[in-house]
Amino acid sequence: MSSRKVGLGRLKRVFGLLEHVQSMELAATGASLKEVSRAVAGLTADRLKLRDATGMALIRGEEDEQAVTRVLQQSSEVMLGRLEQLRDQREELRAESQDRYQASRLRLQQMEIAVEWVTAEAEAQAVVSIRNEEVSRYMSRREWLKHRDERQKMLDE
Repeated sequence: MSSRKVGLGRLKRVFGLLEHVQSMELAATGASLKEVSRAVAGLTADRLKLRDATGMALIRGEEDEQAVTRVLQQSSEVMLGRLEQLRDQREELRAESQDRYQASRLRLQQMEIAVEWVTAEAEAQAVVSIRNEEVSRYMSRREWLKHRDERQKMLDE
């Protein structure tokens, strides 16, 4: 039973390492997603500023500034579209990473339960073994005392 316990203990450590690696991957994908989300938020704010600048240039009648801000708006729209695609991809990666982490966490918990069960079983068997030894010693002593008493009776007669 102890070799089984040792083997399960080793498997538990392997599953623990796997769970740790999966949690690190989940953290990395989460950080990557946050980075892109911040870029999208920043670019969205910049687009609003460019829109306001285009409006102000229109009001002031500055056609060159208006043309420049429109070009900047168009390029920011293209960049925003690409960033949103990247964010969607990273959201998918994070979801996959989350699934892998949850699966590894579940496997680790199952392994912990198996190790606990084997440990409890080994402890129960040890208790039974000790009790059997105690009963065996008691029975041997009782048998020895019985024979001694019989022998003593025979000697006394």
